[in-house]
Amino acid sequence: GALVISAASDVQLLQASVDTSLLLAAVALQMALLAVIVATQPRSLRRPVAWSVEDAAEHQGLLGSGRPLPAVDDLGLVHSEALRQLGVVRVPGALRAEAASNLRTFVLEELARSCVEVAADPSLTEHRLTNVQMTHASSEAPQTRWELKLPLEPLVLDAVREVLCGPVGELLEASTGCAGESELCELSALIAAPGAAPQGVHEDTGFSKDPALFSTFVALQEVTHDMGPTRFLPRTHIDMSAHARFASDWKGFLKDADSSVGLLKPGDATIFDSRLLHCGTGNSAETTRVLMCLTFKHASYSGPRYSVRGGSSNTLRLRDLKFVGNDL
Repeated sequence: GALVISAASDVQLLQASVDTSLLLAAVALQMALLAVIVATQPRSLRRPVAWSVEDAAEHQGLLGSGRPLPAVDDLGLVHSEALRQLGVVRVPGALRAEAASNLRTFVLEELARSCVEVAADPSLTEHRLTNVQMTHASSEAPQTRWELKLPLEPLVLDAVREVLCGPVGELLEASTGCAGESELCELSALIAAPGAAPQGVHEDTGFSKDPALFSTFVALQEVTHDMGPTRFLPRTHIDMSAHARFASDWKGFLKDADSSVGLLKPGDATIFDSRLLHCGTGNSAETTRVLMCLTFKHASYSGPRYSVRGGSSNTLRLRDLKFVGNDL
């Protein structure tokens, strides 16, 4: 009798083990399918979700003030390895302060011109501006966030070339999987005026096994804690469980999450993996915060260029922008 009972128990334990293995396999398959679906969606169908102003503010409260993002040279790692592990690095002095200031003036003038042109002809909207999260702090408030597609004019190209001919360009060549052949898919300016509300936490391209895009934000003036610095959640770009928990229980996830903020001097740059969870914080200062944004494709990414003025007619690669003159 004891032998029979033992055998029956073994069968039950074996069945439980099989059931658990099947369940884990099913969950793993579902997560893999989810990653494939997300990775193949057009950018417009991926997050950022339409967080409410209240939710976005709660995101910031749960995350706290965050730690300043350290300079890449202080991490004790090869630059490309630091980016691979953390998903974000800060590169000081990527652009001269004078060049940053001149470009900032140009951007704000170009934004004013573009807004006038779009108001007169709404069909120009997609040629001048890109959708951005949390454009207004409330339904009654004026617009305080924009993403402006930058024209390929000498002042812009000179700044791009200076950035790419230094450590930023070297890091992008090492990280995109195709060196100087990496294709530009975003050349824009991110503008947050005084009173801009914080954004909700999001990633730009969803979770995927391989990298998709690498974005570089270059500060065109100092970015202090009250000017809406970008907040990053390091290592989330390679952590599917972090994305899953954020999707299912964002309050619990953010309460426990570690974050760093991009406090920058004029000309400093942050480079980050598009899968990384991040957001713009609120601008409570009296100064408009302007960042130049350069985004390049990883070799494995086949999605569209989504924020280059002129759209698909302008196919520019990293090497073009480093070495070609102003006749692009």
